[in-house]
Amino acid sequence: MATIANMLERFQMVEPMTIASQVMSENSHTMILELREQLTERKETGDNEGIGEYVRDHKDRSYYVRWKKRTGQHSPFFDEKNVDLFLTGDFQSAINVDIDAETYSLDSSDFKTPFLIENYGDGILRYSEHSKENLRGILIPKFAKELKNELRL
Repeated sequence: MATIANMLERFQMVEPMTIASQVMSENSHTMILELREQLTERKETGDNEGIGEYVRDHKDRSYYVRWKKRTGQHSPFFDEKNVDLFLTGDFQSAINVDIDAETYSLDSSDFKTPFLIENYGDGILRYSEHSKENLRGILIPKFAKELKNELRL
């Protein structure tokens, strides 16, 4: 049976930020998938989360609408009032997450990334509150499990 002194000693040796970084690294694919989903779906939460909040004020909506109609390739969420990033497959497949000891950042190595950020804002590479909540639901239990393992509880 562990004494309180032993538990305190183990707790002082544990580095929670290292564990958090490890859990995020092990689940980076899930983090990327969450952002991709956010970019292609207009969440049905009533507050227009997802891509709609970022691209609603696209600079040249009329050209965009004509182009989407001409190509005939659009997401089920496209209409003339809401643009989407459904056709930016190269952008989405090039999304990556960079995780270090205390932070993470999302980026895309696609050559169109600067153009897309200029047109839609840097919000396309940030999680909405809904996405953050989804990720917390996935990552926090995994973090807690790893922390318990480290503390040998």
